[in-house]
Amino acid sequence: MKVPRISILLATTLVTLLLMPTVAQCSGGGKQGAGGKQSGDSTTTNTQQASNSPNGSGQGTFTGLTFDFDTVTAPPNELSTHPEKFAVMCYTLESADNTVQPFYLQPAQAIKLGSTDNICSIINQNNPLRMGQQLVIAIDATNLPQEQLDQLNILNINVSFLQGSPIASAPLAPSVTQGTMSLKAEIIPASKIYFLAWPVALSGDAKPTVSINSIFTPPPPGEERTVNTIYPPGSVVILNKDKTSGSPYYFNTVAGGISGEDNPLNFQTPDDGLVVDKEVIWTDYGTTPPVGQKIVDRAGSHVAGDTYYNSTNKHFYVALTSGKAGANDPTFKIAIKPTVPDGSVTWSYSGTAPPASIASSSATDQQINLMTQDLPQVHNLYNYFLTAGVAASTLKNRSYGFSSSNAPVETSNNPLVDPVLFLTFFPVALDDESPWKWTDIFRWPGISLGLSLSSPASNFYLGATTEVARNVLLTIGGNFAKITGLSPVPGTGSTPATVQNFRAGGFVSLSFNFTGFVQSLFSPSSGK
Repeated sequence: MKVPRISILLATTLVTLLLMPTVAQCSGGGKQGAGGKQSGDSTTTNTQQASNSPNGSGQGTFTGLTFDFDTVTAPPNELSTHPEKFAVMCYTLESADNTVQPFYLQPAQAIKLGSTDNICSIINQNNPLRMGQQLVIAIDATNLPQEQLDQLNILNINVSFLQGSPIASAPLAPSVTQGTMSLKAEIIPASKIYFLAWPVALSGDAKPTVSINSIFTPPPPGEERTVNTIYPPGSVVILNKDKTSGSPYYFNTVAGGISGEDNPLNFQTPDDGLVVDKEVIWTDYGTTPPVGQKIVDRAGSHVAGDTYYNSTNKHFYVALTSGKAGANDPTFKIAIKPTVPDGSVTWSYSGTAPPASIASSSATDQQINLMTQDLPQVHNLYNYFLTAGVAASTLKNRSYGFSSSNAPVETSNNPLVDPVLFLTFFPVALDDESPWKWTDIFRWPGISLGLSLSSPASNFYLGATTEVARNVLLTIGGNFAKITGLSPVPGTGSTPATVQNFRAGGFVSLSFNFTGFVQSLFSPSSGK
């Protein structure tokens, strides 16, 4: 049966009139409308200068939002009252015995804050990211020693978006601008839980990538050693720095690592093994002779570089000065050049002269990436559904004839069953891209307005709707239609005179969004 042109015209007019308030609502106040996509679906950036490095060196420019540790904000006040508005990703800040990547973020299952046992969101197939949520990164540094935390200067967050294909193409989703959400800057005193909030609400069908960065400042070379501190390769610490008497001793590390918890370390006082032998000064060279040097007796005259082997302690000694040795053997002591284990660092004595690396007293800052994670596609939220189905009404289709006594009588009484086009509005937007659950039946019902496809000018439907399966809507409500009845004025023809008047009745309907319904039959994973 062909659909009359007037049916198409009325259906188009109906859809247009009902969509207009939604577009006005979304563009006017940034409120959530029918689906909707955030403007700027490509990478969103906000560049700030990371300029709080204490040494003023190694400063870098990060893309995104950069926070100083002293000004990292608290979570939004609504997090405890309206957690559905936020997607909170939780991590613990860990240090690694790896000077290339000294810090990293480890996913956390739970973070307790105040009276809330767990503020972390579970992001999976049944709990996806949804359009309009605000992304918050919670970082728990409670177990990180303060000495290591002090080596980080800033926290930076950047979120980029790659626009994906719609997961569900069935509901109506006009392209409207999604509003932004803001946070109050509230400091948590003496807290080591930090919150980085991306200020722009998530847009539907976008694929976010989150990156957390920081600046690591190693200890300045030539300073006293400190506990629980990350020392990169080539680090230099000093012993006996502030004493008025005695020489300072320098220790360096080749491999780097994290110093231990004991302070101060029991650094063994080094001894260069110098031996005064009248006019000659010998220095302990160890148990291996210098290459290319001739071995000489101790007695007699010497020039700098002469090598003497002491058979008592089995060490070789090299003359530092020229001159004549004494008549009697001096005490040849062994040099003490200790290596000191310290946590995962091993320090090696490098002498009393400052190494060239500490000529500049500043440390070189290092930009590090704490975490980069690709998140699953954000689910769109839908308010409007356009469906077609069949409605069964309590109103009756009646026909009339004449009895044998020529009196008008009712000859048939059939229920009104109509093909109907529905436009449904759900006040609470639905995530129609997630798998359907039986509890979805009990969500806030939608309001459906429909018209008959066979009699669009004389048969209308208004009711409450729920989704009983993905893309299948059950509607119950009232029907207002023209029904045939006997005319009070007798007719003169072969059939009784009739008249059509509007009558009200009840109806029940099942309607389908055929595009999405057929797609869900052949693509079981489409709602994931």
